[in-house]
Amino acid sequence: MFKMKRTRVIRRKAAIIRASKRAFQEKIRKQMESCGVTQMGNASTQQSNVPMDVDADMGRKMSEDGMTDTSNTVKQPSCSKDQKQLSRKQKPSPSYNHQEQIEQRAKRPKICKKRCKQKRRMPSSLSDDGIAGRKPAKINKYSELSYGSESSMPFEMKQQSNDNQNNNDNAEGSGFDRQESANEYVIGGYHPVAIGDVFVNRYHVFKKLGWGHFSTVWLCYDTQMDRYCAVKVSKSAQVYKETGIDEIMLFSQMSLHDQHKYRSHVVGFYDFFEITGPHGRHICLVLEVLGDNLLKVIERCFYKGMPISNIKQIAQQVLTGLKFLHEECGIIHTDLKPENVLLASNEVSVRTEIKTAIEVYLKANEGKLSPSSKMTKTAKRRMQAKSKKVISFFKNHRRMLRRQGIEDLLYLAERGLIEPITAAMAVSDNLPFIPFGFDGFMMMSDADCRTVQNSKLPEMEGMEYKCDRINLCLKSPELFLRYVLDIIKNLDEKELSTQDKRRRFTQASGRGQTKKNARSRLRLASNAAYTTGTGWRSNRKINLNDIYPIDPANNECDVRVKIADLGNACYFHHHFTDDIQTKEYRALEVILGAGYCETADIWSVACLLWELATGTYLFDTHSKRGKYNLDEVHIAKIVETCGRIPWYLIRKGK
Repeated sequence: MFKMKRTRVIRRKAAIIRASKRAFQEKIRKQMESCGVTQMGNASTQQSNVPMDVDADMGRKMSEDGMTDTSNTVKQPSCSKDQKQLSRKQKPSPSYNHQEQIEQRAKRPKICKKRCKQKRRMPSSLSDDGIAGRKPAKINKYSELSYGSESSMPFEMKQQSNDNQNNNDNAEGSGFDRQESANEYVIGGYHPVAIGDVFVNRYHVFKKLGWGHFSTVWLCYDTQMDRYCAVKVSKSAQVYKETGIDEIMLFSQMSLHDQHKYRSHVVGFYDFFEITGPHGRHICLVLEVLGDNLLKVIERCFYKGMPISNIKQIAQQVLTGLKFLHEECGIIHTDLKPENVLLASNEVSVRTEIKTAIEVYLKANEGKLSPSSKMTKTAKRRMQAKSKKVISFFKNHRRMLRRQGIEDLLYLAERGLIEPITAAMAVSDNLPFIPFGFDGFMMMSDADCRTVQNSKLPEMEGMEYKCDRINLCLKSPELFLRYVLDIIKNLDEKELSTQDKRRRFTQASGRGQTKKNARSRLRLASNAAYTTGTGWRSNRKINLNDIYPIDPANNECDVRVKIADLGNACYFHHHFTDDIQTKEYRALEVILGAGYCETADIWSVACLLWELATGTYLFDTHSKRGKYNLDEVHIAKIVETCGRIPWYLIRKGK
């Protein structure tokens, strides 16, 4: 009798949860339909014809190591209120030394964004009439979001993963390498993410890229599209959900003009989804992976200014990106500053980050699966199984990186673009984007690399070496890399066969491979076909110049940047708030309260370019301001630099 009553209670609770979930989905669906946003094809169907870069066995193994979504379930200490202020930079006096500048930048005051106090109204330009006859926006309906699940991984292991990764990221010791407050990991706050987590059975987390007042950003690998991406996980409070919806709407407006020639100067948008965790539901945006922001570039040149030729390239690209946002999309960025303009990444730099993240994680967690003594036996088994899956996935991904790197170098060698020293460095674990030697297989030593490098000296020409590998590398890097690639393929096949035997042994209790599983493996194998004999793919190729990159902070070189972070952007005809822009880059009309338009972004660009050239703010509002407030000092600096304020702005000001 008691069991029947308990069963009815459980069923009633489950029915209530399902009903609330359907109500939430219906509410979001109506909200999205009211603004006329049409459905975007799933990312997996947009590029379904893109071939995989690994062979059938490797592709199958990578897919089998997929895990369910994970998130922290341990309660965090609660905080009194949500933060109501955003970070703003403090500019040190030019007379300060560089260390003082870093410290003052790290202690930036925060301001309140009034945007969150206003009720969101969808812009009229995205109504059904406004987009009639235009190309539909490529965005999924909110009613079709896939939901993540709460994690069963204990907090101790998550904290260890994040701490080890953070220690690696903090190598520069900059004030901007600090982490978000642990008090923000509460209901309505950040979602606890750990290295190795998987979002919606698709996005594998490798590294934390950064954080802000609204969200955290993570470097992930998309197993469906075989590409790296940045997943932006927002806070779960309603205010931040609305901000996330606004950002999705802005990207949907941009998707109407994806073929525009200037679209490439703004960060790419791939997809979005929603996950559930211990702190609520979080909206996640899947964006293009970018490199360092311009503030880090300014720090690397020690606040002395970048080369002028590099600044000219950045100015041209930022202005053309704004031209696209203003003229084609009708969007005002409202928050342009060095932190929101990022260097474009390349395949080499991303693989280097992934390789480093894998090495740090495996070093911290491999062989150290010691569950807490307070856990139950079932929880311990689950944690160990999940940890083994993460480690197995990372190891197989590392093998894939090694094979991809050799194949890409072989593609360049076939065209005569590779020197023998590059091939030698690749097989001696001296190229940062190719992991080599992790399984004991090392083709050359550092001494062999020095021998290959010195072979171009006049006294070494024509010399024959005892080592056949050195002779082959010097004679033909192409043949040498083919020889290395054949060995790597054999090693990978042996490892995969060993793992398959181990898996069949564990499934010998009657849960073996079914026909359905066999068919799914066959589909994966067919999707893993190569485009060429070496498996090289045009959409993931590496450039010869990227192998030996040049730092744009101190050297003249080709620079590519993109505008990022549209979280505070608005439309021409629909402003979410009048309080926009970081203070040092704030336009005069915004300070006076005279209203603003797209010209506010141009003002911010001018301030940004000055900072790139000099390493100092154009309008320093924090030095020698005496009894006057920041706005008064800011206006005085503007008058001192630019002359008198036009009367029409004074009359319009508040």
